[in-house]
Amino acid sequence: MLLIVRADSPYKTAADFAAAMRSKQLAMATAGAGSTGQLVGEMYGRVVGAKFISVPYKGSAPAVQDVAGGQADFMFAVPPAALPMLQGGRLRALAVTSSKRLPLLPDVPTMVEAGYRGFYASEWKVLVAPAGTPRPVIDTISHEVQKALAQPSTIARIVADGNLPLSGNAAEASKFVNAELARWSTMVRESGLSKSN
Repeated sequence: MLLIVRADSPYKTAADFAAAMRSKQLAMATAGAGSTGQLVGEMYGRVVGAKFISVPYKGSAPAVQDVAGGQADFMFAVPPAALPMLQGGRLRALAVTSSKRLPLLPDVPTMVEAGYRGFYASEWKVLVAPAGTPRPVIDTISHEVQKALAQPSTIARIVADGNLPLSGNAAEASKFVNAELARWSTMVRESGLSKSN
């Protein structure tokens, strides 16, 4: 995800932005209540020790538009939603929440590089099958998916959307998903978030 502000914002770095968040109440646009962007924003607020107003929109497009227009101060956006306006000079990205810099935005630091040790958040996708699917079927699908994800054309498509490829076998995927569910469940519980937020 990308921490974005409007292009003419006075905030040039994640540190500038964190200082502003601690000194005044800012408005964060989200793609909707309970969205990944809202959860990442809540995590960021806890890490920097700041409160903000969370404004849920009906999707990423109107939320990104309002950040570019100055109606909201910032957003944690998925790359495909923000890239056109970043490339068009209407938005500025202060940091990425992925573990590595994005190939399409090589000058934008990760949160860790910006000084937030251990801050990592990513919107991910996994392929699932019904419970009880025979192991040989799962293994075959897993093998074919890994082959597809290793293809240069697949990697290029993922990178072109502003994402990073992630692959693994069924056991690795299961372990990853369980760890992510536990991590985000803890964050939601401790922050007091609910669907009404």
